[in-house]
Amino acid sequence: MYRPSLRTNLSLIILSVVSMILLYVINLSNGPNYKEQISASKRMEGCITTISKEYKSLLKDKKVSWNKKTDPEKLGIVGPETSAIITSRGILSEKQRAINPNLPAIFIKWFADANLEKGDYVAVGLSGASPAINIALYSAMKEMELNPVIITALSSSKYGASNPNFTWLDMEQAIYKEVGYRSQSASVGGNRDVAAGLNSEGKAELRDIISKHNLKLLEGNQARISMYKKALPKGKSYKAFINIGAAVSNVGSVVNANLLKEGVTFKLPEMEKMGVLGYFAGENIPLIHIFKGNETFAKYYFAEAGETQQKLGKGIIYGYSWLVALISLIVLLVAIAIVVIFDRHDRHFMSNIVAHHEG
Repeated sequence: MYRPSLRTNLSLIILSVVSMILLYVINLSNGPNYKEQISASKRMEGCITTISKEYKSLLKDKKVSWNKKTDPEKLGIVGPETSAIITSRGILSEKQRAINPNLPAIFIKWFADANLEKGDYVAVGLSGASPAINIALYSAMKEMELNPVIITALSSSKYGASNPNFTWLDMEQAIYKEVGYRSQSASVGGNRDVAAGLNSEGKAELRDIISKHNLKLLEGNQARISMYKKALPKGKSYKAFINIGAAVSNVGSVVNANLLKEGVTFKLPEMEKMGVLGYFAGENIPLIHIFKGNETFAKYYFAEAGETQQKLGKGIIYGYSWLVALISLIVLLVAIAIVVIFDRHDRHFMSNIVAHHEG
């Protein structure tokens, strides 16, 4: 019985070369949302520059301080470890790692996974804990031309937007021309959404900052739900609830934030005290959630803090063309078939010669 063999050096060399060429072609191809991902990522680059300029101006006026260890490039996006408006712990490496212009590409992918389209309304709940992730979200929403209704829990974790003179609302204002979005209202955030645990000075400072930005001060889940309902135009509906972080008013508890899947979820697991999330779950509205930043960054092979970042537009998050991959697979299978046929023909030819000489 005939058994095909690809042991000849020429056959192996041909298949190796074809395979490498096809792999190179696949890597050069772009995923279905590449154009939007690149544009959003470039926008985040611009936002980072804008915030850095604003921060350096405040630094010059001695309104903020600078820590070379936590913020070596003076970007202003990683805040101090201690301040009057910090309500939770934070992981420095995670805050630093999030300052990656490729981050909006993840949100663009999630928007596609959630079937969001241009003009869709989305409810957004975020805080001052992860300013870089907030910037990435705004950049992605702008590119997809979404209509967000944004409520900010202003207090911060360690190393977040934790400087009272440069909070998330200040950063948001600085990049408004580039992203076109602002919070519609805000709460002080923290425990029970009233910054329980902060001293009176910290609570007062948060309220003053919210007032300075002419935003309505909210307290508690029901106030948030009412705001989301009121801000939605008649005849429209929310197509997703986007949650950044673990604001208690949004997800109920840090435990819930940890249990939730990173990315898109259409059906939520059973949880207690779900906060605003419970309302949207009851309306069968998809959730887009990110809390464990390092977990998400590792999934898409983002550089660690302090390492050289991938170039803009590079990395598995940008995907590749399935059509190109399919065509490449077909070409490779055809190449293998041709090699097998020629190898079989060569064996048959050689066996005839041997038989002729033996005869």
